[in-house]
Order: sequence, then C-alpha cells, then structure tokens
Amino acid sequence: MTERREYRIGRYVYLLDDNDHTVWIKHGHIGRCKTYRIPSSVNIEGVRYAITSVELGAYKCPRTLQHLVFPDTIEYIDEDEFTHLPNLRSVYIGKGVQYLLNWHFRCCPKLHSITIDRHNPHLRVQDGLVLTQDGTTLLRSLFRRRELIIPDGVKRVEKVAFWYDDKLERITFPSSLREIGDNSFSNIPNLKQVFIPNGAEKQMCNIPLGKINTYEL
Repeated sequence: MTERREYRIGRYVYLLDDNDHTVWIKHGHIGRCKTYRIPSSVNIEGVRYAITSVELGAYKCPRTLQHLVFPDTIEYIDEDEFTHLPNLRSVYIGKGVQYLLNWHFRCCPKLHSITIDRHNPHLRVQDGLVLTQDGTTLLRSLFRRRELIIPDGVKRVEKVAFWYDDKLERITFPSSLREIGDNSFSNIPNLKQVFIPNGAEKQMCNIPLGKINTYEL
C-alpha cells in the first residue's frame, strides 16, 4: 500500500497519494452551517487531487448540521465519523461510495432521508432498505417502521443491519436467505416475530429465540 504524505491547507489536513492523485480528509471544517457538501477535489502544488475518503475524526460536526452531501468522488466513509448529530435530516450519497452500514449515521434521531445516486454501481435503495447493487446483500434499513418485508433475492443480511431499531416488530425474510450477520438483531426491544419460509437455508444463531416463525410459500 502506498504511503500517504500529510498536507495542510488552512483548517484542512489531507493525506495525499502522489501516484494516483487522490487524497483522504484527515481533518476538515464544517462550521455552523445547516447544509454541507464534502469537497470533491483540492488543488495542491498546482495538481488537482480527487478526494476519495473521509477518515475517522475528520470533522467536529456541529449540532446545527441538517443536510450532508457526499460527492461522486467519495468512495469510503468511516462508519464512526458522522454520528450523534441531533439535527441531521438528510444525507445524499454519490455514485462512488461502496459500503454503507446501519452503523453509519447512527444516533441521528431526525434523519429521515438517505438518497443514493441511481448511477452508484455498488449500492441501491429498495423499499426503505439499502442493498448491494445485485440485490443479494441487505446492508441496512433506512427508516424506523413496525414491519419490514425483505425482498426476494437477498441471500445475506449484513452485521448490525437492524441495530437499535426501537419501532421494529416484525420481519419477513425471503426463501433466498442464507446468512444473517452478527448483531443484526441487537437492541431491538419491540421485536415480536421473525418470519422465515419453510425450506429456506438459514443460520438461526443470530435470531432471538422464541421469535422465529415459518410460513409456506
């Protein structure tokens, strides 16, 4: 892996890869604005570098922040970076981001909208769920609701997919289900029923005992 050099411009500190002209944001600045767009590039020593990553500790996010936009160049967002934002309402994800968990943007009680660019080759939104583009992996749920019906074709449920959903009561899985990741059902105090079709291959170890129901297709 190429070693990145550190470069400071004002309040920003970047980690530069001089081979492919990309940078990671190590430290940035949002201020007290309500809407903030992560920059897509920066000019350093006469060379344009594309910004591809937001690292842990990059921003001290203000309580005033309501809308957050990630440009197409961003490929990685640290899952612990944008958390505990009391007024965050919407997030726009460009076509570069490759991965998104329920751990991202956690403890943001007013967040009601996560939009993913329709040209993103890695992620898509369907029925209030974030899926991989091929539809085989469920990464996270978007909004708190009482019942979720997981679409057919989902084979894997990623770790912490439903973490700390205090409204969720029922989940129905498709026959394509093969695997449920660790802590997918952690801290779901009102979960009452998990429906899985007869004959589906499944790992029961991560589903709360006493809440499993089967049904005929």
